[in-house]
Amino acid sequence: MVPLTSTVTRWFTARRGLVVALANCGIGLGGMVFAPLTRYLIMDLGWRTAFLLYAVLAWSLVLSLALLIRNRPQDLGLSPLGDAAAAPVSPPGYPFRAVITTSAFWRLAGIHFLCCAAHSGPIFHMVSAAIDHGIDKLAAATVFGLASLASIPGRIGTGLLADRFGSRRVLVLWLAMQASAILLYRRSGSLASFVLLALYFGVAYGGVMPLYAVVTREFFGARAMGSSYGAIFLLSCFGMGFGGWVGGRLFDVTGTYSAMYLLSFGLATAGALLAVALRPPAAGRRRAAQWQPATTT
Repeated sequence: MVPLTSTVTRWFTARRGLVVALANCGIGLGGMVFAPLTRYLIMDLGWRTAFLLYAVLAWSLVLSLALLIRNRPQDLGLSPLGDAAAAPVSPPGYPFRAVITTSAFWRLAGIHFLCCAAHSGPIFHMVSAAIDHGIDKLAAATVFGLASLASIPGRIGTGLLADRFGSRRVLVLWLAMQASAILLYRRSGSLASFVLLALYFGVAYGGVMPLYAVVTREFFGARAMGSSYGAIFLLSCFGMGFGGWVGGRLFDVTGTYSAMYLLSFGLATAGALLAVALRPPAAGRRRAAQWQPATTT
């Protein structure tokens, strides 16, 4: 997602929140379609055949479409789309060496880490948690698909709100929503409750994800967007791995997912509180002024 997101921000000077969200909608759509499909393929054909089919699909479709992507509109003699006057004000292009000297970068990376550590456990263990409550395997996989489906309007909604009210404010709100959704998992048990909660949780965790790229672009500009957001995204991946692994370990020790949900709620709350104090790198602007700014809008 990092190369795609960085490319999208180069093509638009206005409504960046919305277009980044639309690009991220592919994740939700993929989860909605492939979660039940994967369960069906594994049950009927086995996991080896299912993996082989996905490998062929990736080579034939994904790589073919990647060849059509152009990095910048200037490469085709075009200008970024949108009204430049309406675009959010961005700092002069920070080089990556200046970005990583700012406290804003490390705070944003820490928030992304906490956010992913919080929602990875409920996401990775969503199907097994539903099965433990007596729900059919295919129905449990469908619950996961519904969460992915709900993430699509969540992403589009935060994109629209970020363009109107600012990405940082929306980030705080959606992190708080995510924390509340995780806590509600401790009360779920029936198929109906899992379905309703999957829809709410999908809007929450899906909606928050595009905001990190938008905040990165607004805080640090376009010059090192790829490397800056890539570094933040890298740290968030450690959060994804940590949350899923700890959730599994807690289940092995306690025999229930209750402890995982409590830990995830605490991590999500910490991320929301840290986001309240998130500010643009004012001191970093002075340091960045030592570097030649980029001309990319």
